[in-house]
Amino acid sequence: MVEMPEKMPMGTKVVLISDNPNDPNNIKAAADYVDTIHYEVACLLSDRLPREYYEN
Repeated sequence: MVEMPEKMPMGTKVVLISDNPNDPNNIKAAADYVDTIHYEVACLLSDRLPREYYEN
């Protein structure tokens, strides 16, 4: 569950953890918030979370 700053329509896509280190929702910021390391945050992401992979 994610708390949004305002009401959003059902199905709105959001970025939970950004791959941009300058964004406020990067993985290090998430780790700092829960007082752990970024690797642990990544490992705790459930298999139920859909993943999208992109090739550069």
